[in-house]
Amino acid sequence: MNKTLLARSVSAVGVMSGLLGIFVWLTGIPDLKTLVYGPDESLKQDRRILAELEREQKAAPLPQLCSPGRDRCLTGTLVRQDGTALRLGAEGVVTLVGFGSTMSACRHMSEDIDILVKAIGRVLPIKGYYVAVDTRVDTLERLREFRSHFGLGIDLLTGSETDLLAFAKPLRAFYRKGVNKDGTPYLDHTSIVTIFDAQGYTIGWLSRDVPLPKAAEHVLKAILAANRDRPPVIEASLGANRPQDSIELLPRASLLTAAISADYSALKANVTERASQRKIKPCK
Repeated sequence: MNKTLLARSVSAVGVMSGLLGIFVWLTGIPDLKTLVYGPDESLKQDRRILAELEREQKAAPLPQLCSPGRDRCLTGTLVRQDGTALRLGAEGVVTLVGFGSTMSACRHMSEDIDILVKAIGRVLPIKGYYVAVDTRVDTLERLREFRSHFGLGIDLLTGSETDLLAFAKPLRAFYRKGVNKDGTPYLDHTSIVTIFDAQGYTIGWLSRDVPLPKAAEHVLKAILAANRDRPPVIEASLGANRPQDSIELLPRASLLTAAISADYSALKANVTERASQRKIKPCK
């Protein structure tokens, strides 16, 4: 092959690579590996679970009152990284919750939630939690070190095996522990972030293959959609003995006004800037 032909071949490959890159960017496919080989098994699993959850959400109305173990409700008591107990439920603000481990390949989800909370927090009140379910490695000391090392503002949560399973079950959060051939532990788990409204009802989900700027927009749109179907509330009692008709429903007018008037472009730009400074490499 002469030099001219070689140069043309190299040029053609370069052009094709550029076109492929533009296609990947326009279609939102996260990387070339996904384009060539398709999504990995864990991502396929997430998508199946997500599709099932979305079908159920459309088919079944939300309950009038979230109570322990109620389907699609944020309830339960877990432990923060500092050892204090946290009862989850009617947080009074929109809440993002993800599951995983500080040692898993997709531990970047903790930073994803942190980035979203910090950016969206400029528009409306929001909280975020990362639930570390691998009790073999996710000790309180480990959670504190992890949170401090990566500068996370959200709380990392754990608990007993019983409490973790009880918390995860109504949210369809799947995780399974195992041991690799070399003896190291591994954790297979769903990489889905659940969005809850102020009363603790599930109003949407975020898959890990959704770019963070788009995920931030999804959170605000989920709030608006939930308000159309069932107005969110600031506070509601989770007390089992309190009569249901005595629950005071307070419209979150200021929250909704902020969401409606939110500048999505500015929000995305803020998320993009924060994501560019991230410290935890995303899993593939």
